[in-house]
Amino acid sequence: MTSFSHSPRDRILWILTNNGSKMERSRLRASTGMRYALLNPILEELVKEGRIKIAIGKQGDIISWLPTSCSRNFAESPHKLQHRDNENVECGDESNV
Repeated sequence: MTSFSHSPRDRILWILTNNGSKMERSRLRASTGMRYALLNPILEELVKEGRIKIAIGKQGDIISWLPTSCSRNFAESPHKLQHRDNENVECGDESNV
């Protein structure tokens, strides 16, 4: 059995980076296995910190990871996020969002 040693916030960011940097809120909820009551406050914190943005899409909210936050927030973190395709995502390059 696999156990997650990372925080739910780290899991959310990891899932976003490994799924094209954006996904619907319902799909993100299913991917994390979290209930909306637990997921939504974490998403609100991440929006306030500038690490993600939430946009209204045709079929629901779209959650997007903002790579501009990587230099500010991940520089001190011992856990770097790596994209599933091993792409180098430059900080400040929002073309992947």
